[in-house]
Parts: sequence; C-alpha cells; structure tokens
Amino acid sequence: MARRMNWALIGPVICLTLLSGETRSQEPDPPDEAAPEVLKTDPINSGYVILDGRYLPPPYTLEERGDSLWVNDRLAIADWFARPVARNNHDGPPRGGRGPERWAEDEETFAPPPRADRDSRRRGPPRRGQWGWAPASPQRPTLARLERDLKRECFLLGGSTIRGCLLTEDEATSVLATLTTEFPAQDRVQILLDDLPDQMDEADWLSLIQSFQPSEELMARIGPRVARLREVMAENYAQHRAIVDSVFWTSRPVKYLITLMAMGLVVAACGTLLNHRPTARAAWTEIDTAGEGIPIVVRSVVLLILLGVFDLGCTLIAQQAGGFTEMNPLGQRLAGAPLLLTAFKLATLLGACGILYALRRYRGAQVAAWWMCILCTVLTFRWLTYNSMFMT
Repeated sequence: MARRMNWALIGPVICLTLLSGETRSQEPDPPDEAAPEVLKTDPINSGYVILDGRYLPPPYTLEERGDSLWVNDRLAIADWFARPVARNNHDGPPRGGRGPERWAEDEETFAPPPRADRDSRRRGPPRRGQWGWAPASPQRPTLARLERDLKRECFLLGGSTIRGCLLTEDEATSVLATLTTEFPAQDRVQILLDDLPDQMDEADWLSLIQSFQPSEELMARIGPRVARLREVMAENYAQHRAIVDSVFWTSRPVKYLITLMAMGLVVAACGTLLNHRPTARAAWTEIDTAGEGIPIVVRSVVLLILLGVFDLGCTLIAQQAGGFTEMNPLGQRLAGAPLLLTAFKLATLLGACGILYALRRYRGAQVAAWWMCILCTVLTFRWLTYNSMFMT
C-alpha cells in the first residue's frame, strides 16, 4: 500500500518538472547587449545656441545620443558627454552665506587645490565634501546640468567644424563683441585665446570667426550689451595698436635708418645750395630765362618736396611714439588727427612748390626757392640731431 502511494506522488512531480522545463525553454533569451538609450529634454525657451556660426532661436530640445549632443535634431558637439565636468576653483563658500544651495544644486563636490597655510596646521587625512580640499573625481556631463545652464542664459557654441564649448552670458558677450569687430582675424583669435584659453583652440576660434553670421534675432536679445562692450574694445584696441606701432617706429633699426636718410638729404641739400646760388642783387620782378635761375628753382622744388615729406613722416612717427610736441600753431590743432595733419601739410607744401614753379622765371621766385630750401634743410638737420639723441 505504501509503495503504491509513493508511485502516485512521484508521477505528478515528474510531470510538473517536465512542464516547467518546457516552459523555460519557450522563454526568449535575453539580448546580449542593450541598445543605447536616447535621452531627451523638454523644450527650453531660454539660453542661446550657435551652431556652425549661425544663431539657432529657441525653443531648444537637447538629446543625448551616445557621447554626442544634439540640439533640435542637429549635431551640436560630437564628444560632449565624453568630457569631464569643469571643477569650481573657489576657496570656499561665499562670504556672508553658507552657500551649499548656491553652489551645489546638482550635488557636485567642489574641491579647490590645497592651501599650504591651512594644510600645515591640519592633522589627519584631508577632508572631503563640498568645502573640503581633497581633489574631486571627474564627473560625466548630464543633460540635466546642461538644461540648467541654458535656463541660466548660458551660450552653447558648437557645430560640425568646431570643438564647441559652453559659456556664461558674460563670457559670450565678450566673444560676440570680438566676433563683430573690424579687427584683423588673427588679432581677434588672439583676443579670444587670451580671454578663454581653455575653451577652444586657435583653429576652432578661427573657424568660428570665418563662419559667424550675426542675426537680427540674436542682436535683438543681446545686442545692446555687445555694442557697449564693442566700443570699449575698439578704444582699447586702438591704444594697443598705438603702443605696438610706437615700439616698432622707435626701435633702434628704424631710428638708424631714419638717421641715415636725414644725413643723406642734408648732404645733398647743402651741396646743391652751395653750388647753385641765385643772384640776389637783381630786382625781384626781373625775368631771367637765359641764366641758371630756372634750373635753381627746379632743383629747389625737388628738394623741398623730399625734405617736406621727410619732415611729415618724422612728425607722424614722433607724435605716435609720444614725447614730441608740434610747434606749428596750425599743425598743433591737427596733431590728434594724423589724416588731417597729413592733408594739411601736403596741401601747404605742394601749394608752395606749385607757386614757385609757376613763377620760376622771376628773380624773386628763384631767391625765395633757395631760401626755403635752406629752411627745410635746417629742419631736417633738427630731425637728425633728435634721432641721434635717442639712439643710445
């Protein structure tokens, strides 16, 4: 009887075992590797996005596809999510406040470099935490952090031709002011590298400068701030270029070349004036067409033009370098405008030479041309001594 009951129990157990094995065999095998998840944010109506030099108006929909960042179905930065998060380098919480709610909204650990005066008095291992001094481990960028930055009116620069970066509103204002100036491209690249050395390299900035096209929508949002900063940058750039030019024109090779030119002009003028002297005892209204009077006027006019142009060039160089005052009352008022000063002096010089050449047959014009050459020679000799004083 007992044997029959055992067989009666064993039979159902065997059937259940076979059925469970068959059920497991019918279950699908799990996939070897899960497909990469595509993360996506809700539309963002704040911030700024510039892709391939063109402003993209909001709203912005951010997507994470592997390591790449996409904005409105356009590739923004190919390796954005492979970059480490930049660390905050402050020494501690802001003064007058406890600060965690201001600095650690996404639970980041801020760990500035250790300070020798504090570490020398501390015993034990370095403290970790929000205001500790131990180095923080790098974190991977997230869409939540980028969404928060765009809501804070940050700028996202990207595209297929540049590495791309994220800038604060103040940094982006400086970048846009630099991009919209009339400076040479290489000077603008140098300004951007000096202001933001860790964001992009020289090739990326140059590509952005060449492809950037300011739109009316972008300028309507941030144009007034950019315009004010651009005016300040233009003034600073003009002062910088003046300093650079003054360094060049006051260098020893340039001074030496100017000194040699002055010596040559002075020697040529003195030789011409000593060998060809007009007759001073004749009446000024007397006409002389047979003697040496007309050639004297021609030589004098040529020398006047050479000496006058040399004087003008030295005046402009000296004013640009500083330390020189224009003695001519008329020219002194134009000293701050090089173009007006050049036009005034050239008009005066060419007008005087034209009058002398037109009256070259008269004895008075011949004597006047000779004495004017002496005056300009003395002025050139003054420049010779002026440059020689600063050669040492």
